[in-house]
Amino acid sequence: MIGTNKTLRVLDISENGFVDADAVCLARAVENHSRLTVLNLSHNAFGDPSAACFSHMIAENGVLEDLNLSWNHFRVKGAQELGDGLAENESLKSFNMSWNGAEDKGTEAVGMALNQNSTLQHIDLTSNRISSKGFLTLLKALPHNEALRSIRVGRNNISTEGAKVAVAFLKTIRNLALHLLDLSDIILNSSIKPLLEELKQMHPDLQISYGYTDSYGKHKMRSYDMVAEALSTMQSFCQENKIQLVEMFARFDADGSTSLTREEFNEGLKEAKIPLTTQHVDKLIEELDKDGDKEIDFSELVIGAGQKSERKAKKLTMKL
Repeated sequence: MIGTNKTLRVLDISENGFVDADAVCLARAVENHSRLTVLNLSHNAFGDPSAACFSHMIAENGVLEDLNLSWNHFRVKGAQELGDGLAENESLKSFNMSWNGAEDKGTEAVGMALNQNSTLQHIDLTSNRISSKGFLTLLKALPHNEALRSIRVGRNNISTEGAKVAVAFLKTIRNLALHLLDLSDIILNSSIKPLLEELKQMHPDLQISYGYTDSYGKHKMRSYDMVAEALSTMQSFCQENKIQLVEMFARFDADGSTSLTREEFNEGLKEAKIPLTTQHVDKLIEELDKDGDKEIDFSELVIGAGQKSERKAKKLTMKL
């Protein structure tokens, strides 16, 4: 269909369970399409083995403007491949790779691509296991890039000290084209405020969002609920794969003990390609480990998930 229909402008095939083997023919068809400007491939099961195909597609297609690869299984190698494609692309304006696992090395490759790419305006790397180091390598492209308008890196492991270094670096850039730096759900302490005020005086058009945000967009300097977020991420994974939360935990239970050690939990998340950070895992075990044995048994999981759902329902009722 893609090869035959030359008038198609927007294609949304998200949430279809496509896998790496599907990428070969799909990427080739998109690569040769002369009208397609928006492509949504989010919430599928594409991973590193398919990244080379998509990289070639990105490099060769000269009309695609909006590409969404969020909620797939791209990790470091995949992000590096995609970065190579971005470096050669001359049409993309928006690139969304949120909720994958680029980590610092993959993010560095994307940052290097931004040194060469002169069309990309919006990039989203939310929840990609990026530390302050990776975040800073991404920003290094800004002095050489006059096109980029927004960078979204929320829900990553960026510290207050890392954010301070970033602010200091942004102050050194005289002609900054960036309008939005989104650090949503990253908690920074109050020492960042005077530095942001100084930066605002230099770059009045730049907006930096951080911390927990309410429905009115006001920042609340308190920790967001990492346990609820971790459970929500796992429940989303279960919904996509049509399994129960306890079934997923059973898959992680290597020794059949009906409980999970930290090592089993981390290995299970890695194999399932669920994008949770070490901090999420630590908080989850800390919250759900009711008997203090440093493990989560299935009953603790069910009770914990139920309590979180009840809290969420109560908050919603109060708001209504």
